[in-house]
Amino acid sequence: MQEKVRERFNFSYESSAAASHLVICADASEEVLEYHIEMVANNTIPHIINFDFRRKDSKICFCYDVTSKLVLSHFLKRCRIARSEFLAILSDISKTMVDCKNYLLSDRCFLLDPDYMYIDPSSLEISMVYIPVAPDTDININNEFREFATNLILYSINIDDTND
Repeated sequence: MQEKVRERFNFSYESSAAASHLVICADASEEVLEYHIEMVANNTIPHIINFDFRRKDSKICFCYDVTSKLVLSHFLKRCRIARSEFLAILSDISKTMVDCKNYLLSDRCFLLDPDYMYIDPSSLEISMVYIPVAPDTDININNEFREFATNLILYSINIDDTND
């Protein structure tokens, strides 16, 4: 899935003196789910990063505020965390995907890529990117989440298991 997403969208970062933003752009031909944008904008949904939506030229762009957050993949490789902390992170990710249904959002619109998930290093609170465009209908979210979790465990994590 990560390859399909990276082909479909362009990712970049913008920084100013006060903030850092992840900017995800796509062709204007993508079907934007306007009510998803409104749901995220008008509700405080735990673990979903707020974003601004922009149309410019022949592109649509989503701008996510990632100020004071670290990329999850970098954090997990650099820092040793306890097994319980890792399980809490994985639990927050899965809860967010399940709870999005309460806001009429689609679990297939989350970006399941540790390079585009963020974490607050002081609280270990996860922040996820939600891209409100019509999802690929071929996505089996259960398989995608299983693959994401397996890859996270095998390749990204540095667990301190001395006391576990």
